[in-house]
Amino acid sequence: MLTRDRRPAFTLIELLVVISIIAVLSAITVAAVFGVRRSMQTQNCEATIGKLDQKIGNRVKEIRDQIQSDIGVTGKARAEFEAAKSLTGGNDEGAKSLMLYARLRQQLPMSFAEGNAPLTLGTHTYQPSPAFREFNTLTANPATIEQSAVCLHAAINAMGMMDGLEQQVGTLDATSGPLAGQKVFMDGFNTPIGFVRIAYDGAGGELNARPQAANPAQDPFDRDNKLSALFQSNTPLWNSLLGPQLTNAGPYSYATPYRFNPALNNRNHAIVLISAGPNKVFAEPTLYDGDNILSYRLRREGANGN
Repeated sequence: MLTRDRRPAFTLIELLVVISIIAVLSAITVAAVFGVRRSMQTQNCEATIGKLDQKIGNRVKEIRDQIQSDIGVTGKARAEFEAAKSLTGGNDEGAKSLMLYARLRQQLPMSFAEGNAPLTLGTHTYQPSPAFREFNTLTANPATIEQSAVCLHAAINAMGMMDGLEQQVGTLDATSGPLAGQKVFMDGFNTPIGFVRIAYDGAGGELNARPQAANPAQDPFDRDNKLSALFQSNTPLWNSLLGPQLTNAGPYSYATPYRFNPALNNRNHAIVLISAGPNKVFAEPTLYDGDNILSYRLRREGANGN
C-alpha cells in the first residue's frame, strides 16, 4: 500500500515571523508613500509661494518706477508727491518712500477694513481700490490670516498677475464662518496662503541678517532711511501704513499676532507670504518658527521655506 508524504504545516513561530516581515515591509512602504506625498506637497507649496513672491516683488518695482515717473508731471500725481513731501520736511527721497508705503497699503491691504478705508497723507487722500469693494460687508469680521489670504488673491487678480496661478486657487470652507466660499491661494497642504505686508522680527532677528536683507538693517521701502524721524514722531501715521494686527481667530489660529512694532532706527521690513506648513497650524509659537513656510526664506539659494 502506497503512502503519501504529508507536507508538514507551518508552525506558529513561522507564521509569526512571516506576519512580522509583512508588517515591516508594509510600514516601510507606507512611510515611503507618505514621505513622497509630503515632499510633493512641500514642493508644490514652495513653488506657489515663490511665484506669488516674484509677482509681488515685480509689482513693488513697478510702483516704485511709476512714482518716479509721476513726480515729473503736473496734476493729481504731482499733488500726491507734494503732499508726501510736506510730511517729510521737503525731502524728495523720503516723499517717494512714503508714497510707496501708501500705494502698497492701497493695493495690497491685509484686511477688508483696511482695503475699504481711505488713507490721508497731508493734503492727499488715497481712495480704496475697487478690487476690495465687494468685501465691504465683511469688515466687521476680525482681521485674521484668512482675511489676509482673501485680500492677497483679490490683489493679485486685480493686478492682472494670475497667469500660472489659477490652479492654486481654492475657496475657504465652512469652518471660516462668514468668509466661507471666498477665493484664496492654497498651499500644497490645502491651507490658505496669507501674508504680512510689512513684517519685522525684531532687532537682531532673522530678517535683520544676511542674506534675507541688508546688514546693517535697511528698510527696502525707505532705502535712504529718510522716514525714521517722521515715523518716530508720528506713530498714528506709521500704524496706518503698517497695517492691522491679525487676530487670534478663525480655524487657522496662532499664538503671536502677526504685526511688529520696529525699532525704527534699526529695521528690515519685508512683504512675507506665509504657509502654515504640513501641520496646518500657524502658531509655533511665532511667525518665524516651526514648520511654517515663508517667502523670504525661499529667496536664499538652495533654501527651503521653513
